[in-house]
Amino acid sequence: MSHCKFEHPRHGHLGFLPRKRSRQIRGRARSFPKDDPSQKPHLTSFMVYKAGMTHIVRDVDRPGSKVNKKEVVEPVTILEAPPMVVVGIVGYRQTPVGHKAIGTVWAHHTSVEFRRRFYKNWKQSAQLAFTKRKQFARTKEGRLAEGRMFRAFAKKADIIRVVAHTQLRKLRNNRVGVKRAHVSEIQINGGTVQQKIELAKSLLEKEIRIDSVFQQSEACDVCAVTKGHGFTGVVKRWGVACLPRKTHRGLRKVACIGAWHPARVMYTVARAGQHGYHHRTHLNKKIYQKEVVEPVTILEAPPMVVVGIVGYRQTPVGHKAIGTVWAHHTSVEFRRRFYKNWKQSAQLAFTKRKQFARTKEGRLAEGRMFRAFAKKADIIRVVAHTQLRKLRNNRVGVKRAHVSEIQINGGTVQQKIELAKSLLEKEIRIDSVFQQSEACDVCAVTKGHGFTGVVKRWGVACLPRKTHRGLRKVACIGAWHPARVMYTVARAGQHGYHHRTHLNKKIYQIGRAVSMEPNQATTAYDLTAKTITPMGGFVGYGTVRNDYVMLKGSVAGPRRRVITLRRPMAPQTSRKLTEKITLKFIDTSSKIGHGRFQTKKEKSQWFGPLKKDRIRREERLRRERAARAAERKAKGGATAPKKSRK
Repeated sequence: MSHCKFEHPRHGHLGFLPRKRSRQIRGRARSFPKDDPSQKPHLTSFMVYKAGMTHIVRDVDRPGSKVNKKEVVEPVTILEAPPMVVVGIVGYRQTPVGHKAIGTVWAHHTSVEFRRRFYKNWKQSAQLAFTKRKQFARTKEGRLAEGRMFRAFAKKADIIRVVAHTQLRKLRNNRVGVKRAHVSEIQINGGTVQQKIELAKSLLEKEIRIDSVFQQSEACDVCAVTKGHGFTGVVKRWGVACLPRKTHRGLRKVACIGAWHPARVMYTVARAGQHGYHHRTHLNKKIYQKEVVEPVTILEAPPMVVVGIVGYRQTPVGHKAIGTVWAHHTSVEFRRRFYKNWKQSAQLAFTKRKQFARTKEGRLAEGRMFRAFAKKADIIRVVAHTQLRKLRNNRVGVKRAHVSEIQINGGTVQQKIELAKSLLEKEIRIDSVFQQSEACDVCAVTKGHGFTGVVKRWGVACLPRKTHRGLRKVACIGAWHPARVMYTVARAGQHGYHHRTHLNKKIYQIGRAVSMEPNQATTAYDLTAKTITPMGGFVGYGTVRNDYVMLKGSVAGPRRRVITLRRPMAPQTSRKLTEKITLKFIDTSSKIGHGRFQTKKEKSQWFGPLKKDRIRREERLRRERAARAAERKAKGGATAPKKSRK
């Protein structure tokens, strides 16, 4: 028979089952690249904000390919990457059942946007997050405890990660819609455990830029949450064909789902449910700079600040934290993370820890913690938070910094600890983690669409028009009893807002802030002076002011959502991912409608002087004449020069 047999259920894409709603909006890096002690200690992930997409023209340098030495147009995504701030160091040890945390070393000074993350309502909370920890860190006991924790990291930890948060204030974008910094752990790879701890210490309370993590032409994995579409039906959710028009119970359904009993319906049958807002990880995203036209995504990446160092030791049941060494000074945006309502709280987070760290006991405790890291830790991570104030974007909508652990890879444990120490209370820029032409993983939460039916959620076909109980349904879900319905049957549910990790996203470009590099979108082939922000700004986001990352293709999630970038889980050997990226043209025309002009100067030259330009020029001349007249009057001269008559 030429048609689809009724006894054969329609099947949807099963690669992402179960398609459930993500628990959080931030993309989570659930795993990190394999540690190579022969390398130098380095960070392995970064969090950025999706700004929008544009396209670029570049030359392909891929011997053996049909498009080698040709121009291609590719879509790219711009991700703004303000520096992240490291606020903690975590050590993990390997156990038979997974990693077990040894402890966490927090920074003594944390920002408000980071502390906001620990409160549901910052204004109504006491705002005391990290205040006791700050007071304790100033004391002798606090310093001793911190030292013990670092010694435990060095002794027991196998993995060292830093806790870092984003800086939303640096975005300066109100459209992002959050004030809480996004916090995540960043693993430190490379070197010994001691080297990882030293690196984490050096990063504590400092900003880390994205160019310290990724490089141009590298590939990265993108962990993000897709755009949510709520609860959708099978047609939209799974893309199944609609039923004939005369179906009296609905067209947008699955005609036959196989088994009569709901419990016996196959899991491969399309069912309505959550569409979008799923967590996805894109592997090997290329970081760009054929001549091909490709779409790209721009992610703004303001520097993150390291506020803690954590050491972990391996146990049979997983990583166990040895402890955390916190920075002595933390920003308000970081402390906001620990309050539900910052304004109604006492705002005392980390104050006791800061006071304790200044005492002799606090210094001794801190030393003990670092010695514990060096002795026990297998993993060293720094706790870093974003800087939302650097975004300067009210659209972000949060004041709490996003906090995460960043693992330090490479080198020995002692080298990792030294790196973490050097980063404590300092900013880390994205170019210290990633480089152009590298690949990265993107951890994000997709756009949420709420509770949707089977048609939108699974894309199943609608039932015929005459279906009297509805068209946008699955006609037969198989088993009769609900408990026996197969999980593969399309059902209504959460659509979108799922956590997703994109592996190996290619990094096309890592750019500096506008204040440092005004001509961000200028290339060797296009000498026009222009920034990466298109005319009129990115739709729904605005202007990119901080460091940014340009990733090939799309990234999960809507605009203004925080995204975590992670170094690839495995070394990249394919020619496609090891290709060096050379950008020829970056499109900066308006993304609102069909833009034609790359810059305002080009537009004014095409249209000529407009009425508003003439009015503005006349107003400027009038003010200049008034200023000259006032100056002459002050000197005692006439208000206007007299003309001589012949």
